[in-house]
Amino acid sequence: MARPKSQLSKFIEGLPADLPVKQVVARAKEAGFTTSESNVQRVRYLARKQAKRAGVPASKPSTPSKAAPSKAAPSKAAASAPSSEVAFAKLALQLGLDRADALLASLRARLLDLV
Repeated sequence: MARPKSQLSKFIEGLPADLPVKQVVARAKEAGFTTSESNVQRVRYLARKQAKRAGVPASKPSTPSKAAPSKAAPSKAAASAPSSEVAFAKLALQLGLDRADALLASLRARLLDLV
């Protein structure tokens, strides 16, 4: 059984993949984490490797993100959620939560303009 991800790894993976490593280290420091550039690169590499193994296209810094259904067994939480919600959550994590939130806010504003 794999060991659980650390809070630092979750923090790094939550940031956009195209964010430069030095900026990731700076943001981690602001959030109270201590890390190095090589650790950020290692965490990103392992995340891409794990995503590839699960059948999800890995988001590299220079490529656009695409959501695809995972071939891995769904978790207990994912098993109860509709597949569209699972795909949305994966996409939001690939984009980075700040970017996903900004896109949702933009969509919400456009929908309100139509009403």
